[in-house]
Amino acid sequence: MIFSEEEVMLIRGWDKPTALAKAGEFWEPFVPEFRLVAPYRRSAKASTKKAAKSTPSPEETGQLDFSLFEALPI
Repeated sequence: MIFSEEEVMLIRGWDKPTALAKAGEFWEPFVPEFRLVAPYRRSAKASTKKAAKSTPSPEETGQLDFSLFEALPI
Protein backbone atom coordinates (compact mmCIF):
# COMPACT_ATOMS: atom_id res chain seq x y z
CA MET A 1 0.00 0.00 0.00
CA ILE A 2 1.20 3.47 -0.86
CA PHE A 3 -0.26 6.41 1.01
CA SER A 4 -0.30 10.07 0.00
CA GLU A 5 -2.40 13.03 1.10
CA GLU A 6 -4.63 12.69 -1.98
CA GLU A 7 -5.00 8.93 -2.41
CA VAL A 8 -4.22 5.40 -1.31
CA MET A 9 -2.79 2.92 -3.80
CA LEU A 10 -2.95 -0.84 -3.39
CA ILE A 11 -0.65 -2.92 -5.57
CA ARG A 12 -0.74 -6.70 -5.49
CA GLY A 13 1.89 -8.81 -7.18
CA TRP A 14 0.69 -12.25 -6.23
CA ASP A 15 -2.01 -14.37 -7.45
CA LYS A 16 -3.22 -11.84 -9.99
CA PRO A 17 -1.18 -8.62 -10.34
CA THR A 18 -3.52 -5.66 -9.78
CA ALA A 19 -3.27 -1.98 -9.00
CA LEU A 20 -6.12 -0.08 -7.33
CA ALA A 21 -6.33 3.53 -6.17
CA LYS A 22 -8.80 5.20 -3.84
CA ALA A 23 -9.02 8.99 -4.09
CA GLY A 24 -12.61 9.36 -2.88
CA GLU A 25 -15.02 6.70 -1.77
CA PHE A 26 -14.36 4.05 -4.43
CA TRP A 27 -11.43 1.86 -5.42
CA GLU A 28 -10.57 2.15 -9.12
CA PRO A 29 -8.01 0.25 -11.20
CA PHE A 30 -5.03 2.25 -12.43
CA VAL A 31 -1.82 1.67 -14.38
CA PRO A 32 1.26 2.22 -12.19
CA GLU A 33 4.43 3.84 -13.53
CA PHE A 34 6.15 0.45 -13.32
CA ARG A 35 5.08 -2.76 -14.99
CA LEU A 36 3.27 -5.49 -13.05
CA VAL A 37 4.38 -8.92 -14.23
CA ALA A 38 2.62 -12.17 -13.41
CA PRO A 39 5.11 -14.65 -11.93
CA TYR A 40 6.01 -17.56 -14.19
CA ARG A 41 5.72 -21.03 -12.73
CA ARG A 42 6.28 -24.16 -14.71
CA SER A 43 3.70 -26.86 -14.07
CA ALA A 44 4.83 -29.89 -12.09
CA LYS A 45 4.00 -32.20 -14.99
CA ALA A 46 6.25 -30.28 -17.39
CA SER A 47 9.23 -30.45 -15.05
CA THR A 48 8.84 -34.19 -14.43
CA LYS A 49 8.56 -34.86 -18.15
CA LYS A 50 11.72 -32.88 -18.80
CA ALA A 51 13.57 -34.63 -16.00
CA ALA A 52 12.53 -38.04 -17.32
CA LYS A 53 14.28 -37.50 -20.67
CA SER A 54 17.84 -38.74 -20.75
CA THR A 55 20.49 -36.45 -22.18
CA PRO A 56 23.92 -37.62 -23.26
CA SER A 57 26.83 -36.75 -21.00
CA PRO A 58 29.36 -34.10 -22.12
CA GLU A 59 31.91 -36.87 -22.65
CA GLU A 60 29.56 -38.61 -25.11
CA THR A 61 28.94 -35.44 -27.12
CA GLY A 62 32.57 -34.28 -27.11
CA GLN A 63 31.73 -30.95 -25.48
CA LEU A 64 34.66 -31.12 -23.08
CA ASP A 65 37.20 -32.05 -25.76
CA PHE A 66 39.14 -28.80 -26.15
CA SER A 67 42.51 -30.24 -27.22
CA LEU A 68 44.29 -27.53 -25.25
CA PHE A 69 47.55 -29.40 -24.83
CA GLU A 70 48.15 -30.54 -28.41
CA ALA A 71 51.18 -29.18 -30.21
CA LEU A 72 50.49 -26.05 -32.22
CA PRO A 73 52.02 -25.55 -35.67
CA ILE A 74 54.87 -23.02 -35.60
